Order: sequence, then structure tokens, then C-alpha cells
Amino acid sequence: MQDGNAIYQLMLKRFSDLDHDRLGKLPLPALRGAMETLSRDTFGLSNMQQLMLMAEVQPDKRNRCDYRRFTEAVTPVIQGLLDTAMAPEREKAIAAVGAFLHPSSSTAGKKAS
Repeated sequence: MQDGNAIYQLMLKRFSDLDHDRLGKLPLPALRGAMETLSRDTFGLSNMQQLMLMAEVQPDKRNRCDYRRFTEAVTPVIQGLLDTAMAPEREKAIAAVGAFLHPSSSTAGKKAS
């Protein structure tokens, strides 16, 4: 599992490198692009996981995002996603959701009497 502080510092560095005005905010497209790269190349997250993280973005009226607030919100989520010790629990949860959404598939192998 990656250390939460390392994740936080890595993200903050990536975002602050893009913050040319040094205001602590990035345009939404810039934040999204940086997160796509981090998610894919650094964290190995799926597109669905990346979309889940981006749901935490709260742009202002000028469509700019406080990247420090965003980083604080998503760091523990990313840390949990990268925690390999929790993989069996996530697998069980995904299977349970799948069974709930598609109950007929759990009885597909049974013949009707």
C-alpha cells in the first residue's frame, strides 16, 4: 500500500507545477488532465475509479478548482484503492453488487422444474 502522505505530496506537486498563477486553483480541464495521467501512469487506476475521484471536484463560478481541497478529499480514497490487503473485500463487495443487479445470472446454471 502506498503511504497517504506520499500520495498527497505527489498529487500536490503535480498540480502546483500547473498552477502558474500560484493561486491554489486550476481550470477544471487542467485538473482532469493531470488526474488522468496520475491515475493511469502512477496509481494504475481504472477509468471508473478515476471518474469516481473526479466526482469530488467542486469548481467555482469560473470553472477553477481548489486542488489542495481536492487532493485532501481524494488521498484517502486513492490510498484505499491501492491497499492490496483490501482486495479480497473489494472482490466480495463487487460480486454482491453484481448479484444484486443481475439476480438471474446467479440462477442461470439451474434448470427449471
